[in-house]
Amino acid sequence: MRLVAIVVTHNPDLERFRIVIDQVSKQVNRVLMVDNDSKDRDKLRDLCRTAGNCDFVEVGFNSGVAHALRRGISYANRYAPDWLLFLDDDTILMDNAVDRALGLIQNYRNLSSRIGAVLLGSQVGNCDIGEVKYGVFSGTLIRADVAAKACCRDEFFMDQADHDMYSRIRELGYLTLGIKCKLIDHKLGTKR
Repeated sequence: MRLVAIVVTHNPDLERFRIVIDQVSKQVNRVLMVDNDSKDRDKLRDLCRTAGNCDFVEVGFNSGVAHALRRGISYANRYAPDWLLFLDDDTILMDNAVDRALGLIQNYRNLSSRIGAVLLGSQVGNCDIGEVKYGVFSGTLIRADVAAKACCRDEFFMDQADHDMYSRIRELGYLTLGIKCKLIDHKLGTKR
């Protein structure tokens, strides 16, 4: 199964981002770093080059997450992926998170053709899988063919865009599932 990760960047904390890239590059076939006009883009490009299986895709302006993901999906087509993994520049994959998630999905063989997206959990749990109505982009495993149809509309902002994508996936007749255990380290929002 070919898996391409799309990591959207905009001025990430470089120390944490090194961990993000290190973890994801070990778990997928290809990483696409889609940069929304970061100040340190030369450093990001170097990190991508160091990973070895990473392509740096420069948007040229801060386009927002939805536009950057669409750019990444279009670019990913050259690798003919079966699945895409959407990540923010601060979302760290736990060791073997992708293999664990794909293994759990494969346990649902009778439903595998109906699964459109799977949200990787960020909380400690027993790794049960259940239906989710609304998820977030970061930590979403999504079938590449479904991503091309369901992601993402610029006219929605932040959480609205995430929720819209999950809704569109279900409207296409696919299941949106969530894994209830810690496969990613990701905190939603910022403290004020």
